[in-house]
Amino acid sequence: MNSKLQIRSLLVKYELAISSLIVCLFVAGLTLTLLLPNIQRVLIIHDDKKKLAERLTLLKKKENLLALENQLNLSENFKRLNAIVPTTKDYVLLFSTLDELQNRTGVSVTRSDFQLGVVSTSSALLKKPAGQISYQLPLNLEVVGDYVQTELFLRSLSDLSGRLITIDILHLEIQEDGSLRSSIKGNAYFNPLPKSIGKIDSALPEFTREYREIVDMVNQNLVLDEAASANPANVELGKNDLFQ
Repeated sequence: MNSKLQIRSLLVKYELAISSLIVCLFVAGLTLTLLLPNIQRVLIIHDDKKKLAERLTLLKKKENLLALENQLNLSENFKRLNAIVPTTKDYVLLFSTLDELQNRTGVSVTRSDFQLGVVSTSSALLKKPAGQISYQLPLNLEVVGDYVQTELFLRSLSDLSGRLITIDILHLEIQEDGSLRSSIKGNAYFNPLPKSIGKIDSALPEFTREYREIVDMVNQNLVLDEAASANPANVELGKNDLFQ
């Protein structure tokens, strides 16, 4: 009985302090429950704002770099490089290149076999060969000319004066009239454009010394103009599929 009275006496004595403590704990718990999600959102927003500022800074640096490189020059360089290694198979450009080489070197392209209609540029079957940076377009050519004409033609295939063509196998045969018949097995190349552009924070391609040297060489050697694809080429065609 005495202990109950003592407890009651203590409760009465410290009633105000206990009530205040309970209220404080309740308010603190309620505050944390309601404010904690908002505090987390504020922290997330602050972090996103910081990341956005960093990306905007990087984008500004890219813009300044592109301005220094001169956007017009970059556009012209792309057009010219596209005449060497286009974004599609572009058979018209290939025919125009061979036609121009005939006129410039004096040889006659008596036969040309291309891989037509087997795999389209957008086909899922299209695969880039391992270790290659470009897609290949297999081709066979047969060329007739004298020694000087043939040598000039073979050198011109890869001198960046038109569509790039490399030689894998070359067979030379001297004809009865003294002319030289060349059977060529090789490849042209193309690079489809990516389906999406890079992210803001992705690095720009480096304009290296090698890149500038290639561009300078193309600017010096390129013969085909933008209207080349509109001019019909006079090149004899062989079979549509050289693999059949």
